[in-house]
Amino acid sequence: YDQSGAFEWVVHATNGFRAYVNGVAVDSQGNAYIAGGFSEPFDLYRNDALQASVSGMGTDIFLAKISSEGNVEWVKSVSGDIGYKIPGGIEVLEVSGNVEMFLWGTSAHGGDLDPGPGTTLDDAVDGDRHGFLGKYHYDATEDALKLDWFAARETGSLSGWLSDIDISQNEIIGVGDTTTEAYIGVFDVTTGELVEENLTSTSAPGGTPSPPGYRVRK
Repeated sequence: YDQSGAFEWVVHATNGFRAYVNGVAVDSQGNAYIAGGFSEPFDLYRNDALQASVSGMGTDIFLAKISSEGNVEWVKSVSGDIGYKIPGGIEVLEVSGNVEMFLWGTSAHGGDLDPGPGTTLDDAVDGDRHGFLGKYHYDATEDALKLDWFAARETGSLSGWLSDIDISQNEIIGVGDTTTEAYIGVFDVTTGELVEENLTSTSAPGGTPSPPGYRVRK
């Protein structure tokens, strides 16, 4: 919509089963970066015009860039059909004119988090779920989404590990829960190394988990 509220364009998915969006981040130029999930191939349209198609099976994550004019510049699946992956959200950081994307979510059953030819798995075994945080960038020369690093932590819950993150030039602050504990973690933005974490029990009387929702606020 424009500033007066008049409709201009819409980007939407068709043909996909459970194609959805869980996070949107915007850079300084007004471009939107989308994190979503899907369970079978789907198409992206701008109004009625086909702009991109996404392949892959299983339960996967896609990242996309949509220009300020509503054009789909690129869309990539995170890994293909290995494992089980649900996006939690996305944030972006601009460094020397480059946009770095930080994706978080939940992965299980050996979820592949590397969109490249190699396979970077979380260390989940069947039945376990892990929260993850990954740093990605888009290589325009190769037209490829690339993983820079990822961190994983066992959660035991689809509610996630991180509910929200806040990014500065040096660190990432993440908040969330591990079903029975409130979680705050500080990560190095360049390497993904966990610098500090704090876990606080959120169990209600009698031991019933009662995790609240969390959001980062400066």
